[in-house]
Amino acid sequence: MKNINFVTNQKGEKIALLIDLKKKNKITPEYLEDIEDIVAYELLKNQESVDYKTSINEILKKKAEK
Repeated sequence: MKNINFVTNQKGEKIALLIDLKKKNKITPEYLEDIEDIVAYELLKNQESVDYKTSINEILKKKAEK
């Protein structure tokens, strides 16, 4: 995506997303979805993954305790 850049701090960590809006005709619903996907990925990429079955069992166990 040519109109999207990340702003980094001195440590090289991504701290912001810069979207060039000069080419407004390029802003389509699909383009906005791509931006949302990039943001979601960046926010979640460092989260620990959890096994699906284990997670579901924990949720069900908590509901049963209530």
